[in-house]
Amino acid sequence: AHFIQNLLPDLLRLRKQVKQFGCGVTTSLLVREPVAQYVSFYRYYIEKMQTFKTELVPIKGKEAWGDGILEWAGAVNDIQVRELLGDCCTGQLRESRWLLQREGGRIVRGRERTVPSSCSVDERKWEVFKAAVSQIDVVGTTDKFDHFWLKLAGVVGFQHLEYERSNQASGDQNKQSIWRKDSLTAEVLQGLNNVTVYDRRAYELITKLQEERIQADGENFQNLVDSYRGNTKVQGRRKYVGGAPPRSLYKWVDSLKGSTAPPVAEQIQLPFYTGRAICKGFGSEQVVLVAKDASYKCDRGCTFD
Repeated sequence: AHFIQNLLPDLLRLRKQVKQFGCGVTTSLLVREPVAQYVSFYRYYIEKMQTFKTELVPIKGKEAWGDGILEWAGAVNDIQVRELLGDCCTGQLRESRWLLQREGGRIVRGRERTVPSSCSVDERKWEVFKAAVSQIDVVGTTDKFDHFWLKLAGVVGFQHLEYERSNQASGDQNKQSIWRKDSLTAEVLQGLNNVTVYDRRAYELITKLQEERIQADGENFQNLVDSYRGNTKVQGRRKYVGGAPPRSLYKWVDSLKGSTAPPVAEQIQLPFYTGRAICKGFGSEQVVLVAKDASYKCDRGCTFD
């Protein structure tokens, strides 16, 4: 598999190379309960494609993407295991299930896309997955995210561990509640169980590994987790686990807007950078770091963190 044959060896070689400079490379893996992951993936990537008016370019509409979660998921097996392995057609996870064609003046569902057998997980690939997991430094599940997060922070040295759960501060809470696992119909649950055979095994494996490591860390680590959660702060509609985060000091701004781009003198160089902070932006080709109160417009969001 691509991850264990190419990416992981590269990371381990890099770890040896940077160790002489006092630096480290840490690998981590976080997995989610499979049904919850499929629901999240569907709602984020697929549901909107089903609700659009049917179009050929780009392909949109339920005729191509299916009607509901099961018509999509029926052709997509074991998302999480496939993503780690890296050579199981991960692009197929975000493709429409059917092609479209014109009949007269209408756009209708055509043939179902052919999914190569190499896209599927089998026992051989499962053994590769287990071998990869055994070489990852920190593993965990979203059910025990705080344990995972504090363990990773202890290895890596993160300084600010406060966080807000995604999508908790906005959106229709009633709509979110209908997608909870205990609200799904028996038909949907069975259908998702049918396509997550290896994802469920992966979830069970990593749950067991994480629990074993928590037990090995002893009572002090659990006390640390309890203390961390005890610092949770609520500010309006926002709930910050571990405490309220400090105010961001910086922001990313477009650096290619000619006369409106910040001059080098205003760009920030942080101690852990080897040069000016320059990277690919969300809405810009290149962004740089400037002070939070500078007059430049943020590149999609105004927090450095």
